[in-house]
Amino acid sequence: MNKLYFIGNAEVFESTLYEQSTIQNCIDWLESLSEVNLDTETEGMFDHQNKIVMLQLNWDDTSFVIDTRTVDILPLKTQLEKLLVVGQNLKFDYKFLKFHGIELDNIYDTMLAECCITNGKENRELSLKALALKYCDISLNKDVRNQFTSLNGQPFTEAQIVYGVGDVTCLTEIKHKQLLEIVKLDIGKWVENEMNACLPLADIEYNGMGFDKEAWLKLSNKAELNVYDYTIELDELVRQEPKLTKFIKAEVQGNLFAEVEEGYEHSRDINIKWSSPKQVDKVIKALGLELDSTNERFLTKYQNQYPLIKKFIDYKKQAKLVTTYGKKFLKYINPITQRVHTSFWQVLDTTRVSSGSKRDNTPNMQNIPAKVEYRNCFIPRQGFKMVSCDFSGQELRLTAFGSKEPLWVDAFNKGEDLHSNVSSMVFKVPLDNVRDKPEFLRGKSYRDAAKTVNFGLVYGMSKYKLADTLSIEVDAADMIIKNYFKATVQLNNFLAGCRAYGMKYGYIRCFAPYKIIRYFPKWNPIKETMDFKDIGVIERASMNTPIQAEQHWPG
Repeated sequence: MNKLYFIGNAEVFESTLYEQSTIQNCIDWLESLSEVNLDTETEGMFDHQNKIVMLQLNWDDTSFVIDTRTVDILPLKTQLEKLLVVGQNLKFDYKFLKFHGIELDNIYDTMLAECCITNGKENRELSLKALALKYCDISLNKDVRNQFTSLNGQPFTEAQIVYGVGDVTCLTEIKHKQLLEIVKLDIGKWVENEMNACLPLADIEYNGMGFDKEAWLKLSNKAELNVYDYTIELDELVRQEPKLTKFIKAEVQGNLFAEVEEGYEHSRDINIKWSSPKQVDKVIKALGLELDSTNERFLTKYQNQYPLIKKFIDYKKQAKLVTTYGKKFLKYINPITQRVHTSFWQVLDTTRVSSGSKRDNTPNMQNIPAKVEYRNCFIPRQGFKMVSCDFSGQELRLTAFGSKEPLWVDAFNKGEDLHSNVSSMVFKVPLDNVRDKPEFLRGKSYRDAAKTVNFGLVYGMSKYKLADTLSIEVDAADMIIKNYFKATVQLNNFLAGCRAYGMKYGYIRCFAPYKIIRYFPKWNPIKETMDFKDIGVIERASMNTPIQAEQHWPG
């Protein structure tokens, strides 16, 4: 028979479903356990701004529900920090518990485990409601959940208590059946690795980063003025181009910006909104160019031929700083901590960690501009220093390990420059000449081209993409690729093997010990029924997943 104990205001509870208890009874119970199921209900989504209102604990046939508004849960610290804690999306609960002074140490996260089990599968469901239905055939009613954000000091209802218990009592069965799947798929090491990474990432989210608001504002203002200057210069280039006279207006419009510093007043007679891809596309077509997009990679090859295109590329870079990293970025400053907090997502389809969430109002901290003045706006706590570190050629080394390509392995073992060695072999020039810039590479050296090829081709870059990237003709790109794989036969065989494996089985795996697995939702055992684009996606993913996952190929 299941036992339910409630710890809270005594006068509130008169029910046959549960008994009133104490924190000490809960401590004694926890002392007898090696693991416990845990969940929290909070008054909001933000750990530094909102508080826990209910803590639910369960193991076997016993559950405790604690009203954290009236009961201090800090006495549970010692017990919870030494137990294996099982929960759903524990990173969320961990940060709220940390705010209360409790830091979990050993976890099993059912959501994170499910991410690994179903990695890459189409329409995968990761919510507790979905997992309870999948593994326990239980339909959890989540209608009560929203009530916890608007309690206003009111005592819990019986329905709310029962709801809280329901979220933890199903965790044991979910975990048990997930572990069977994990053993079957042979991904135990990978799952363990993700569990170990979860709490450190939660700490990073919780701690946030110090932020120099004033320095950021100065950069933002400077970028806005640069955008304004580029606009004036672009307008002037339009006036100088006979093909673009139709964009010159008879009547002059007002300032581009409503507020500009003195000396930046400018009346525009050009009927072009440079921030509009559609309008810029019309300008490009008027110049006689037919491009798929106004993205930089399509424009670069024409920048030397058309000064306006070169200036527009510079304009877009500055505009990006204004729109993404301008004053709008200040909304990410937490009003309580005055720091910038992000959020991390561990197991996406590619298994790479990503950051930032619109739902949580957190920025992508993995995409901050590389310019040192922007990076310097993120400041350490007093007495600490910021440290930047990176693996040396990690992805290329993994590729060398997986393919056993002699040219690559030899370069790394001897501490030589891989890109120089490859460029010498592909372009058949002496090593002393690899930094030369032949005319067909349009300003790039042999080594620069080889570096692009080294990274690009292992990720399935086509001759058309290579041509766009290097701003060269397609025939020249095709020649480079053919010469490249003539010089790296074993690498070519390795990549071909990856493609064949993915197409045969509909998934790809990485090397032991982690054996990361990624499914391809568009795969069909009957290849003839598959869309050509889907085949291309699967083949590219089959090549790059073992490298992007930063693990090893199982072959």
